[in-house]
Amino acid sequence: MKNKVRKWFLALLGGVNVVGSILGASLFYMMNGKFNVSVILGSLTGASALLIINVAIVFLRKHKMP
Repeated sequence: MKNKVRKWFLALLGGVNVVGSILGASLFYMMNGKFNVSVILGSLTGASALLIINVAIVFLRKHKMP
């Protein structure tokens, strides 16, 4: 189990980033009354970049060393 999480750590980090930005944007909306969509779009862009890099690392890895 620990090795599977280690493989997909960048993808998990991207998911946590998206959740955190949604919570932050919601908190900002509650305090100021404005919803900033650019924060959500920026975090989705960063998370998708991390996901693509992580998929490339996991599937293009040739050796079996941990």
